[in-house]
Amino acid sequence: MNDFLPAGYETPEIPSHYMEFEEGVNSFRILSNAIVGFEWWVANGKEGRKPVRVRTAEEVPDEVRSTLDDRRRARHFWAFTVYNYTAKAVQVLVLKQQTIMRAIEAFGKSPKWGEPRGYDLIIEKNQNRKPGAGCGI
Repeated sequence: MNDFLPAGYETPEIPSHYMEFEEGVNSFRILSNAIVGFEWWVANGKEGRKPVRVRTAEEVPDEVRSTLDDRRRARHFWAFTVYNYTAKAVQVLVLKQQTIMRAIEAFGKSPKWGEPRGYDLIIEKNQNRKPGAGCGI
């Protein structure tokens, strides 16, 4: 490369504070209560687009709620702290996949499983499907 970077330099791997589902098995433990809300993206001048997040559906503007444009539509999300066994780190997981959310909610309501913070969850991501498709939890 030239003198721009020192000889032998390699970019260090800095762990992320956010968990992203990787191809294959993803194992984690939920550590906190979920923060729930809605998120959509708006134009932000020269910087491009930026997210807008609110806690309730009532806070989502009518034009966002009624849009047919998927890029502008508000999406429901859950966010919580997890222990990611692969990364061996505490991270934030933001879920928007309804199939995963419904499965975790069903476990939470089940007398057999109960509180989702009381056990590990495993989600398998398959490149041919979206995470959670086919209920890989």
